[in-house]
Amino acid sequence: TEEEKRRRFHEDSLKLCRQNPGEIQAALYVDAETAPAKLGISDTFLDAVQQGHVRVCQPFQDLDGSEVVFEDGSRESFDVILCATGYHLELSYFNDVILEKLEYDRNVLPLPVVLYEDVFCPHFPNLAFIGLERIVPFGTLELESRWAAMVFSGEVSLPSFDDMQQEMEARRQYRTMTPRPQYFKNDRVHSADR
Repeated sequence: TEEEKRRRFHEDSLKLCRQNPGEIQAALYVDAETAPAKLGISDTFLDAVQQGHVRVCQPFQDLDGSEVVFEDGSRESFDVILCATGYHLELSYFNDVILEKLEYDRNVLPLPVVLYEDVFCPHFPNLAFIGLERIVPFGTLELESRWAAMVFSGEVSLPSFDDMQQEMEARRQYRTMTPRPQYFKNDRVHSADR
């Protein structure tokens, strides 16, 4: 059943970590039965937590200067406060016709829009989106920017409308997967050869 597939996915994901992160710090506990089907992968995060360089805290209700007020009323001062809460792409400056052609759904992460190579919409070849992936290395931003500039200057051409739509079909399928892998896999080297 779908429920069994989801449970197996969670269990397999936790096996990749070699242990439940909650064994390192309680705030990182992952319940294999109820956790969302996402897994953040880092080579150093859990080690940094284990060594005391990073502390994961429970939810807070207020900030007072450098002091955090936690939900239980306790307070603590910090040098750095990093709120890694993610974001939802907001494109309210586009009208509904444009949003429909972009296949925009702000709740589908990490692909809230369906674009050719995550940059171009076949309906709007004079519009490029740079850096829309959830995690975008600076090198990728540079490649996407250069590619867009080359297209806009006429130095390179985009494929035909139909060819772009065909490439985008994999992204449409990814958006409907359950469970969905955390990242849509892109071949940036291939994209850079354009």
